[in-house]
Amino acid sequence: MKKFNASLIGFAVLLAVVWVGVMMTQIHLVGRAFSNQKELFHLKVDNVFDESLERLDTIDFNIINAYIQEELRKHDITDPYQLGLYCDDEGKFLYITEEADSEMLLSEGFSYNLLSISDDAAHLDTLYIYFPNMEKRFHWDEITSYIVIILLLVLVLCCFVSFFIILRHQWKINRFREKMVNSITHEMKTPITTISLASQFLLDDSVMKTEEEKRSYLKMISDEANSMQNLVDEVLTMFRNSKTCRERSDVPINDLLPKVVEVHRLSLNECQGEVVFDFQAKNDVVFGDLPHLANAFSNLIDNAIKYRKEHLVIKISTRNVGDNIEILVEDNGIGISESDQKFIFEAFARVNANNKHYVKGYGLGLNYVMNIVEYHKGTIRVESELGKGTVFIVSLPLNFLK
Repeated sequence: MKKFNASLIGFAVLLAVVWVGVMMTQIHLVGRAFSNQKELFHLKVDNVFDESLERLDTIDFNIINAYIQEELRKHDITDPYQLGLYCDDEGKFLYITEEADSEMLLSEGFSYNLLSISDDAAHLDTLYIYFPNMEKRFHWDEITSYIVIILLLVLVLCCFVSFFIILRHQWKINRFREKMVNSITHEMKTPITTISLASQFLLDDSVMKTEEEKRSYLKMISDEANSMQNLVDEVLTMFRNSKTCRERSDVPINDLLPKVVEVHRLSLNECQGEVVFDFQAKNDVVFGDLPHLANAFSNLIDNAIKYRKEHLVIKISTRNVGDNIEILVEDNGIGISESDQKFIFEAFARVNANNKHYVKGYGLGLNYVMNIVEYHKGTIRVESELGKGTVFIVSLPLNFLK
């Protein structure tokens, strides 16, 4: 699991680096394309003015304006423009077209030197031309292209992330199936072996068997068959209950918990277990699925009985915390190590499987409890110390609509 998570993180980092690289490359290419487009436009305007100014033999601004307009049209440049004749000696515009922005002409316009010859002297003036719509269009087209590229790259990234999520989900499913097969194989191996050996013994005519021995072996076969049936029923019940949707209703937790304990009264009597109640919650009504909640708390009590020590004491208490009710199921059993606490709510998770406290089961109980609690918009956590007991704390939202 850790290796797979590390691989996923590495894949995600690589994907992010590739995505950023592709995005920067595309933006750079778009920037270059628009830069080339603007350079071509500028070159086109330069050619127009180079050809036009060579043939100008007048200082009449209106004639100059009309002539340039005609030349621009010949070169397929029909965008509106602003034109101004700037006197370098006087530091101001001598002539300017209507509605022209002198500041934009000086800062953003094309500039061309124009030699004006009069009776008094020769003056080197500057002719400025500015295409407001063309500049805006360049900027807008460039921004639009950037937006489209970013959206496409985000779409590609979403596809990669979706693939990543699907891959991880598929891995979890395969992992779940593998655990289920291993768990079923492990749990069924001992009963099947016992049944097989007992059957062979009963079928072996070379060995003399008393009626008491026959009954003993037949009982062994029956017990192991019942054990397998119980395990199968446990799995089916867990999956059926986790998928079944029932109607919700008001559930008084303080009334529910003693009823759940009574279901385990026989097992508690056999192990001489004791249950202590401490109901401090004054508001105890939750809006939930009664059978599911009963099964969830039943699983917690069943775990306390299975993983008990010599004298079992279970303390069940409730308390109000804000808008929630907390249910604490505490026992003095064998406890859960800190390392095991990290995964006990996973499907097929088993603890203490290699010591004398091993009990049969598929490790689905706590996973089922967590699913039911989360279905009711609640939380569950565990506090435990190995050898000193365990407390499960379930927090459920209260129903104040009653």
